[in-house]
Amino acid sequence: MTVRGHRVVPFAGQIVGVEWSGAGARDAAELAFGGVAADDDRLPDVIFRLGTDDDSPLLTLYCGRICLYRGESIGAGAHLLLQAALDHLVRQCDAGLVIHAAVLGCGDDALLLPGPTGSGKTMLSAWLSLRGLAPLSDEACFLRDAESRLESFARPFCFKGPWAELLGVAAPDHRRVLQDDSVSLVPRDLFGSAPRAAARAPRLIVFPHFAPDASFALDRLSPARAAVRLMETVANARNLPDHGVGRVTDLARRVDTYSLTYGRFDQLAPFAALLESLA
Repeated sequence: MTVRGHRVVPFAGQIVGVEWSGAGARDAAELAFGGVAADDDRLPDVIFRLGTDDDSPLLTLYCGRICLYRGESIGAGAHLLLQAALDHLVRQCDAGLVIHAAVLGCGDDALLLPGPTGSGKTMLSAWLSLRGLAPLSDEACFLRDAESRLESFARPFCFKGPWAELLGVAAPDHRRVLQDDSVSLVPRDLFGSAPRAAARAPRLIVFPHFAPDASFALDRLSPARAAVRLMETVANARNLPDHGVGRVTDLARRVDTYSLTYGRFDQLAPFAALLESLA
């Protein structure tokens, strides 16, 4: 009998639905959204459909009548599902800031690692998770208007390129990892305790920049410079009356912000000391 199921994915005041048919499609959907709370009773704005045939490795991903993916890579299909779902959730959001950032739990508070794709957010957040911080998201968070706590978009770590050896993970459970030629989707709990992403107050903001052979630098940013950097990471600025400038300025004034440059993990002792001082 073909396995079928569905769930809703709420984030940033919006909601999408995911339906699946087939064991492979179920695996892709559960890895993509297994950490997302699914207790929202609203009707989804859009529904994504994943399908696999038990007698074939072919996976299909549809949004309405539009085919987003058709191929034999469960990892590629799951990654496209994650991207498409988050794009829709962000595109509709006008109730607060969606920030392109990794988020880690530090006690009851949160560490934000904002930055564009390729800045090293995912790798650094995984490295910090292996050292005791709680992985909440490697991609996005939401700061609702008139609130001071962040909602994280819970998803697996999405690594582009080698990751296990670089992070010192000797024997990852490859049965729980979905991958293709360009990306690996790895459950957050492989790197430490991964609680459901309850809202947390931001305690520290750090803009990471990884470059091979770079010298280490950890510089505190003024609120003005922090606000400029943060504006570059607001994913839904065009939906907001002032493009998010007011909320970003308030956040930059309230939360200590640093710029971090590094080329190797063994350079990060001063950064680790900064995090320990917050405990």
